[in-house]
Order: sequence, then C-alpha cells, then structure tokens
Amino acid sequence: MPEANELFQLKRLIFFKRAAGALFVLSLPFYIYNFLYDQTLFGFMTLFLMGLVMLYLRHSRMPGKVCYRSLCALLSGMILLLLYHQADRGMELNYVFTLILPLMYYKLLGKNEGLIWSLLYLIPVSAVNVGTHLSYIGDGVPLRTVALAMIFLLSYLAVTVISYQIEAAFKAVYEELISINSQLREKHEQLLQAQREIRTLQSFMSMCMHCKRVKDEQSGYVDVSTYIHTHTDTDVSHCLCPDCLRELYPDIAESVLRNSESERSSGQSH
Repeated sequence: MPEANELFQLKRLIFFKRAAGALFVLSLPFYIYNFLYDQTLFGFMTLFLMGLVMLYLRHSRMPGKVCYRSLCALLSGMILLLLYHQADRGMELNYVFTLILPLMYYKLLGKNEGLIWSLLYLIPVSAVNVGTHLSYIGDGVPLRTVALAMIFLLSYLAVTVISYQIEAAFKAVYEELISINSQLREKHEQLLQAQREIRTLQSFMSMCMHCKRVKDEQSGYVDVSTYIHTHTDTDVSHCLCPDCLRELYPDIAESVLRNSESERSSGQSH
C-alpha cells in the first residue's frame, strides 16, 4: 500500500526530528556535569552531541533508513558507554535510559527491524549488567544485586514486547484509516461522475428528429428512457398524456381522465 508507506515515512521523519532535538536538550545537563566534575566522558559526550547536530542538519541529504539507523546506533553506543563507565558507582538510573531504546527502535525502524535491534542490544547490555552485579558478590549482598539484574532484564523484555504490540497496533490503525479513506475517495469520485453526467443531461442532448432517440457518446443512439437511466440511475415508467389518450382512445379518454382526477383528489384529501 504505497500511501501507507508514505505516511509511515512521514511519521518516522517527524519522530526523528523531535527525538534528535529532545536528546540534544536532555544531554546538555550531562555534558555540563561531565565538563565540571567528571571529564572522563567529556570527549564522548562532545562527539555524541556533534553527531546529533550533524544528523539533524543533514537528514534531508541522507536516505531515511541510514539516518534513522545512525541515530539509533549513536544513542545505543552512548548509553552502553555510560553503563560500562559508571557501573561501579551503582547508577541504576542509566538502566532506565536503556528502557527507552526499544520504543526508539520501533518508531524509527519499524516493528520487524526494531525487534531485531532490541534483541541484539540486549546482549551487550546484559553482559555489562551481569558483569557489574557479579562483581558485588564478594561484598556480601549477592541477593540484591542478582535481583536488580533480573528486574532490569525482565523490564527490558517487557518494554520490548509492549512496544512491539503498540507499533503493530498503530500500523493496523493506519492501514485501516487509509483503507477507509480510499473507499471514501471512490465514493466521492462516483458522486462527482454522477454530478457531471446529470449536468450533461440537463445541459444538452442530441435527439433524432425522426425516431426521437438520444445520442449517447458510449452506445450510439438509444431510447430516451435508456439514456436517462444510464446517466441518472432513474427508472422510467411509461404512460399516456391526456392529449395522446384522447387521440388514441377517444371513446374512453374522458372517463379515464375523470377517474384519474378523482383518485388524485381523494389522495390529497387524505
């Protein structure tokens, strides 16, 4: 469905612009913090912000998929670096940042490729997570550390599954709306065509002087009733006007006309 694909691409482009802008704004406090207090990651944060700016400014010159994958890879690498660098400080907040990645993958890459990215990213994150908490076993608090590791892994998998279902539901709704819109367009075109045919019927008809048939552009000369039915979907019934009735059936014409008039008058009184 080409129209659906165009809408999906537009949705991803809008999400990309907003996500890149929001990430830049949200990263500035961390950038300032690293500059003032912990310059270990200052260079990486600088590269991250420069990458965001470059992708935002040059996205119109890059293929959509390449641009979106670059943003996902940039953000994934930065969060993984934060997890690894600050693992010994117990900064569980960084794991919360990781939970936004499945939603980012699905919105930018679609549900199928997004699922692949989410599952692949779970491998290095799990390695950092498990390695970090295993280092605490010698400190006498293994249960807490193991519980934190399991909670994070289960939370990540839950977010991955829920985000997948949400993206699939959005896609189904988009396709249904586009299908309904297409049907409405077809109905609208049919109404316009009928309107044009009615105007044609009202404006001008070519009628044979001898047989009184009407010229139809598609079927040649046809009966007036056939022409009217074709162009207006109106069925034509046949009768005799008073003059023709008197001419063809002079003996009974007046009686039939009086009966018809009386029936019409009684019907109007009711």
